[in-house]
Formats: sequence, C-alpha cells, structure tokens
Amino acid sequence: MEKIYKLRTFFYLAIILFASHYTIGQCLSSFTFTTGTGGNVNFTSTSSGTLAGFTYYQWDFGDGGFSSAAAPSHNYIANGVYTVSLTVIVANTGTCVNTSTQTINVTSASCTTALNSSFNYVVNAGGQVNFTSTSTGTNANTYHRWYFGDGGMAFTPNTSHTYLNGGTHPVSLVLSDSLGVCKDSLTQYVNINTIPCTANSTFTLVHSGCCQTWYAIPAYYGNVLGATWNWGDGNTSNTLFTSHTYSATGVYNICLTVSVTCAMGSNTCNNYNIYKTEASMLMATVNVVTSAPTGILENKQQLSLINAFPNPANNQITFEINDLEAYDNNAIIRIYNILGQEELKNETSLDSGKLTIDIHSLNEGIYTCEIKTENKTFTKRIIKSSN
Repeated sequence: MEKIYKLRTFFYLAIILFASHYTIGQCLSSFTFTTGTGGNVNFTSTSSGTLAGFTYYQWDFGDGGFSSAAAPSHNYIANGVYTVSLTVIVANTGTCVNTSTQTINVTSASCTTALNSSFNYVVNAGGQVNFTSTSTGTNANTYHRWYFGDGGMAFTPNTSHTYLNGGTHPVSLVLSDSLGVCKDSLTQYVNINTIPCTANSTFTLVHSGCCQTWYAIPAYYGNVLGATWNWGDGNTSNTLFTSHTYSATGVYNICLTVSVTCAMGSNTCNNYNIYKTEASMLMATVNVVTSAPTGILENKQQLSLINAFPNPANNQITFEINDLEAYDNNAIIRIYNILGQEELKNETSLDSGKLTIDIHSLNEGIYTCEIKTENKTFTKRIIKSSN
C-alpha cells in the first residue's frame, strides 16, 4: 500500500510540475459521506471547479486506505474516529490543487478494535521452536490460535512447539475477539533445520461412518512441498488436501507421491475397497484431512435425532435435537472445518432442544458441528453459503 501511495503521489506531483507554468485555476475540494452497515462508508466528491477528463482525486481514509475514484466506498475494519481527506487536482490549461478534510465516526464495523497478527520465532536444537506473539490490537479477551503446520496447536500468546521432522513448515497465528467477529491471521514459513528431514508419503483411509464419506489421512504433511494423488480410476489430484468422488464401487490402488524441500521424494500405494453401505446411496467421496475428526462420525440413528435449518445457511443456523434427555441442558458447540480443525466454539443452553448460533464469520464450505451435552454428543454436517 505504501508503494502504491508513493507512486500516486509522484504522479500527482508530476502533473503539478508539468502545469506549473500555466495560470492557477480555481477549484474547491468538498465531499459528502453516508455510513452503512459492517463498517462501510460511501464517499462522494462534491468539489467545484472540476473538469471532466482533467480532474484527479486522491482520497485518504485515515486508516491506511486510499482511492482515486470520484465516489468510492470504503470498509473500515474497526470502529473509531477517522480523519478523511480529499485532494482534488485539476490540470488543463492551468493547475488547481485543493484539499478538504472531515472527521467521521464509524460505529457499525464488526470489530471494536483492529487486530493485527504478527509473531517472532527462534529455532532451537532438537526441533524445538519458541514462538512469541508481537500482535497489536489485542487485549485480555483476545483468543490466540497457533497452527504449527504439523497438526499441533496452541492457544496462548507465547508458546513453544517441538517438531518431529525437519524442513519448512507453515505456521499460522490466528487472532479473534471474544465474539469471533474480528479476526486477523499471519502465516510464516519456518525452516526446522536442527533435526533430520524426510519425506513421508504413507497414509490411511477410513470410513467416516456416514454419507459415503471417507477420510484419507497423510501420516505427515508439515514439510510437504508438492503432492500428487493417483486415485486408481484414471484420475489424479495435484494437491495434498483435496477431494475425489468415485463413480463405481471396487478395489482401487490409491497412491500418494510427495516432495519436500530438504530430502528425496516418497511414494506410497495401497489397495482400498470403496463400497456402498446401501444400494441406494450415492458413490463415495474421499476427503483428504489432517486427522480423522474425533467424535464427529455420524450414523443413521443419530441423524434422525438432530435437524439443522436453514442448511445451507449464511448468517445463522438453528439446531433442533429430538432427544428429551438433551432438553434444557448446558451444551458446548464446536464447529470443525474439512481438515478437522476447530473453527468456532460456544457454550450455551438447549432451550427445549433448540439453539441458534451465529456462523457469519465462517468461510463458505462444508463443516461438521458437534453439540455436546452432559451425557450425549450430537453431530451434524452443515454448509456455510454466501447468500
């Protein structure tokens, strides 16, 4: 953004210098604005003395954002007071430059404070790494989620992790506020060079227990640079975490080939029987995941006990549990993504077996929701849509 701003500034200065030999024209910068939802603000230049084709606009939104449009829209991440300026440049037979400034108060943004994720790390002997959050905008209620790239996780601002395999691993620090509304994340690639590095292409295939869905689980994926799946039916996939649907039952020789930056590649092949549990079912889909999600296997009996509506859902989804033992109990709700990683957690009570949760912060995709009461656990697959 800084480079773009400098280029724009140079461009505007060039116009001024080019036209500086001519008579200074008369122009006056002014603008109006309207605030919307979600931190959106619409700006409109009402400047006078402008000339079509020879007028240039330079907006500074006060949060590091810029625009050169006559009537831009801007989304503020955090609520607060911002100083917005509009510089109007009219360059024809003369040059006029004029700037106006207004203060705006944004109150509809999703975040009360802008979170900026950042961290430092030190690689020590034996594959042990110390991580330190240097994030800004955090407070005592900020959630920290570390993903170490090998399946390991941590939930404190500063932490350490010991790797079992060398090579480059993607490490992410995800921040969110107490409501899960305001988020920011940063990923850095950490080279673990204090232990040996090997390529591991072994994997297992397990049935999910429901809906003709299988899980393919690589043994180690943290240092994988490239991967190719050969599904044994003439189809291949050139990414590690992917999905594949078979059109017919049978025994397939499934192969995984991986490459890493620090060692020779590896290849593993196994025969697996892809079958239907019932003749009426659709064919099986294999989802490659980091690990089989614990406790989130569905079965036909359980499917009859829990409903979700609307499904697909955009902002909110309601669950209805048809089990008297679950009524008016406290419950812990967890939502997992396709990789088995927890995306959302909430604690609430089941009012007559019903509960509604906000999922607008989730990305589009397929998720599994786990609802755990004192005595039972219910799961349901849900789809987050964009509309």
